Amino acid sequence: MKKITLFFLIFSLGSLYAQNGVGINTSSPRSLLDIRAKNPDTPENSAGILFPTVSRFSAADPGQNQNAMLVFLDNAGTGAAGFEGYYFWDDNKKLWQYIFQTKILGKNLFKTIASGIGFPVIASGDANINIWFKAPFTSLKAPDANYTLQNGDIIVGKTGNYSLFFTGGLYKNSGDLGATLTEVGVFINNGATPVLISKSPLPSADNAKRSTNHTISDIIILTKGQRISVQTRRINSCDTAVGPESIYTLTLSYLD
Repeated sequence: MKKITLFFLIFSLGSLYAQNGVGINTSSPRSLLDIRAKNPDTPENSAGILFPTVSRFSAADPGQNQNAMLVFLDNAGTGAAGFEGYYFWDDNKKLWQYIFQTKILGKNLFKTIASGIGFPVIASGDANINIWFKAPFTSLKAPDANYTLQNGDIIVGKTGNYSLFFTGGLYKNSGDLGATLTEVGVFINNGATPVLISKSPLPSADNAKRSTNHTISDIIILTKGQRISVQTRRINSCDTAVGPESIYTLTLSYLD
């Protein structure tokens, strides 16, 4: 992220000094910094100020010395989260705060949706019993640019209460005569055990493919910076492979 110092801004634009402030294109500044168009009635197409433009925020948060720092987020074509526009760093809340514009009125600003094609196919046999297979998220729709994807995980953008909703389907091919119990879990920071879990059996598939759908819904407290992931496993053997039947989708709705 590039910083433009006041010194550089002043001298690169040929500023003038006065006792009561600094003026650009004026010898009588009316404030600490007074920038005016050269031709107010017929302004040139460059009559304005360009602030630093970024395609995504830095991985490391700014600090107290950067409180109120202003940038323009241009995420076109990058796949990054957040509305395009101006943001300032709010160090008290440790968040990039969006400067609201009329173009986003009517949109849900508190819903983050992550999706992916699901987990790798679990091969048949006993070797893969009770082994969690991660279902990495590959797409993120988040109007709040503080939320990101890293290594298939959702990185939580702010601390608070959330409504969490997950849905995703599993299948097994024909040729298995018994029921296969499957589980989907929501994990925080890639922990050993899930914080939320869904269990559903895949019925006997003697002559046709079978599928089942998992749904998880709950209110959960999340902390800024936590990693949210989804994993799948089967807990008994079957004679055919188990794979993802549908897109895996996880929705976080900020409630505070």
